[in-house]
Parts: sequence; structure tokens; C-alpha cells
Amino acid sequence: MNIKDLLLLNPESLLLIRENLDDLKPEEQQSLLEKVYSPGDLQQRVANVHFVLVLMHDAYQKNKKVFLEDIFFPWVEIQNKTKKNKSRIFNELSRLDEFTQDSLDDVIHIANIYRNIVSDLLDPYLTLIVSCYQLIEGSFTDINNANLGQAERNKYEFIISRIKPKNNELHLLYGYNPLVRNAISHLGSHGLLYKNGVITFRNIQRGSTLKVQAVRWSTREFNQHNLSLLECILSIDIAIEIFGLDISDLVAQDSETMFKFILHVLSGDQRSEIRLHQYEIFNKLRNSNQISEEEKLNVLSKLLFYNCGIRDMEIKQISFNNSQKAIILGIPVDYIDVNNDEQLISRCAEIPRYAILARSIFSNMYDTFLVEENDEVSKDTRISAIFQGQLLDEYIDEKAGLVDLLHNSAFFLAGNRIGIGVNFDNLEQLELESIQDPFPRKRN
Repeated sequence: MNIKDLLLLNPESLLLIRENLDDLKPEEQQSLLEKVYSPGDLQQRVANVHFVLVLMHDAYQKNKKVFLEDIFFPWVEIQNKTKKNKSRIFNELSRLDEFTQDSLDDVIHIANIYRNIVSDLLDPYLTLIVSCYQLIEGSFTDINNANLGQAERNKYEFIISRIKPKNNELHLLYGYNPLVRNAISHLGSHGLLYKNGVITFRNIQRGSTLKVQAVRWSTREFNQHNLSLLECILSIDIAIEIFGLDISDLVAQDSETMFKFILHVLSGDQRSEIRLHQYEIFNKLRNSNQISEEEKLNVLSKLLFYNCGIRDMEIKQISFNNSQKAIILGIPVDYIDVNNDEQLISRCAEIPRYAILARSIFSNMYDTFLVEENDEVSKDTRISAIFQGQLLDEYIDEKAGLVDLLHNSAFFLAGNRIGIGVNFDNLEQLELESIQDPFPRKRN
């Protein structure tokens, strides 16, 4: 390792936007430093991190909004889902001392670790690299297609065709060998042969005519490939953390980007902390003895108009019925075909957003929230809906979902009740057949 390589290990030189780490919290600095300087192949880690960071910034420069909202944030959500797998794999690594070194039991244990790293970590981690190349090349559609549209071997071949490493050259995916991976996936009775410190991996294409492809590694080479796989995972983790620090100031500059950051990156507990902090801020105003009730309503109304505005949700007027503890929100008419059930349900699904924001701001000052489309020409009400505060609270706290708001609230068309029912059994079956996480709802 030369002096230039050592300089690259300095986290400050790895940052491509941020110039130093001085403005980070101590725990953020500590987390990054521990990852960068953790034991392992530091030279390979330096090369890996630099490669991944440059690739991410190239993709970011290609289309900043798409990269952040459709690749980076959703991939961090994928990364968070692998934490349990990562913890389990490191627990298995800690058990290596339980086996006699270079014994058959030792080799089989290492083989199972290799298999788990590839299937449980490398596969989803390569999604980030594939997505970056796809965005740069103009073929990116969405993160799910990049993640599940091809197996990890196809992802590997896709990336290798762009890296184009020379023979035996260390690179990001050096630890992966597709023949070894296939052999280990089906060890069975003939997938692995171990003798005199040499491991023979047999990739057997089964059928009436067997076809066998073999790879031989020494135990030292096997350990090197395992270490290289772990360096790949750790390097991407480091690059993600650094890039996250680089763009942290940019996230808050666009409301839609911020909303997607909150949705994909933050955990349920973190979102709950944000809601609690927001509630405490608004509660100081709601409970203040320094201003009149009329002034409170005026300020809170302005906050509602502002928050709706940054979400492109227009409000025409707001009024209060104090005797009924109700808020009435007038919104523009969306001139859909009300005889088309699909269009009607789609519009009804948009309307609760106004009540949710109003409940977040006014809290329990009011119990009932009426949202109604006001036709400015005829002065008639077209679609309207009544929401109860308790159900809105459950939605805000992620204990209920949109289907609950549709199912348990009252919707009207020109004053006539619209019957919106949800078959929760069918919904559950649809969720089982979908790759998307099920949305929260009261029946869960």
C-alpha cells in the first residue's frame, strides 16, 4: 500500500461534497471511523469504497432527483432489511474457533457462511451497483426491477461487463465465483470434495446426462474469497454512509425528497420520534395562554395551508364549528367521471390526506373533520367525507392504514352516502402475492 492509498483511507478525502467531518455529531464520526478502520483488507476496502462512491456520484449527477428518491432512499430501506441477516452471518463467523482449523467440518462451516453471504447480503447489495449503472446508461425503471428482475449471478455478470477486471485482479466482486456459488447451493453428496487442504467445488447440472464443472481452491483461497465478499459488503456500507453525509443538507431542500427520505430511510421508531417532536412544538401553541383562541386558530390555519401547499394540496377555505368540535375544509373539485367506480374510489382515497394534516396540526382541539369539494360555479358540494379524530390518530401513528380510513369513514356524493367497503381477506391475499410490504391496518 502506497502513500496515496493511505491518504484515501482518511474519511475526509473520501467525501466528494463535504470538505470535513467537523460538523458531524461525535457518534456519527465514531460510526464512520469504526467502519473505515475496522479489521480486514484495508487496501481492497479503499479501492472498493472509492469505486462505489464515484459510481454513486456519477449516477447522482445524471439525475439527482431520481437517484435520491428512486434509488438511494429505497436501497437504504433494502439495506435495513438485511441487518438481521448480517448479524446472523457475523455470529456464524464468530463460531469458527469451534472447529478444528482446515478440518472438513471447518470447510463446510465456511462454505455455509459463503452461501449465506452471497444469497442474503451480496444479492441485495448488488442492487445498488446495478441501479447506478442503469441510471447512467438510461435503462433504469425502478428499484424492484433492479433488485428482483435478475438473480445475483446476472447482476454479477452485468457489473463485471462494466468493470472489466483483468485476470486475478482484486476488485469489488473478486470474492464471488458463480460456479462455487452454485456448487455450494446444492452441496448434497457430491457438491464438495475436500482432501489434503484442497477444496473441489462441483457444479453439477443434473439430468439424464450429467455435466460437471469444477473449481479448486485451497483453504487459504477460500478464506480469501470469503474475506473479499465481506469487504464488498462493508465497503458499500461505508460508501452509503459517506454519501448520506454528503447529501444530508440537500434532502431538506425539497419537500417531496424529504417525504421519501422519511418513508424509506427512517425506521418506525424514528418516525415516531419526529411526530412526537412535532406534536410538542404545536402543543405549545395550542395550549398557550399568551394568545387568544382566535389567534391560535389563525396561526394553526396558516400552518395547515402551508403544509398542504408544499404537498400540492389546495385548500379553498377552512371553518370551525365549535359546538360540534368540527373543522370543515373546502377543497377544489376534481371533475372526474363519478359514474366510473375506479375514478371515484381513487378520488376518495386522496381526500383523507387533508383530514390527516388537519388532525396533525389541530390535534384534539377538534374531534370531527369534514372535507368537501366546493364547486365555485354552482356553489354545490360534490364529494365530501367525514373523518373521526381517533381513527386519524391511529393512521398518523401507523396503527391504521388508508383502507381503514376508506372503510370506517363516511363518504358522500352530492349528499348521498357512497358505500365503500374493503374485503380485508382479499386484501391480505393480494398482499401475500405482492413483493411490497403490507401497509398498516387495524386488523393486523
